[in-house]
Amino acid sequence: MNLLFDVKIIIRTTLPEVLYMTPRVDETRCIGCGLCVQLCPDLFMVDPRQIAIVTGVADSPESIERLEAAVDYCPVQAISL
Repeated sequence: MNLLFDVKIIIRTTLPEVLYMTPRVDETRCIGCGLCVQLCPDLFMVDPRQIAIVTGVADSPESIERLEAAVDYCPVQAISL
């Protein structure tokens, strides 16, 4: 018995996964305590009105972890992703 198989080889290329998170601050909730700035000084600053503003994007595993902590520990839940 002679069997012929049509074999197709599929080559998949995997690109490096781009992982980033962009935080948002609800200005109506923010009390300007600065905890987010302490946890993520590269992502937040407190403006003259005493409200946190976003100054960057979390683009590494470490910065994403710190950002998630800022979201979890914000005393008024003013930060979202």
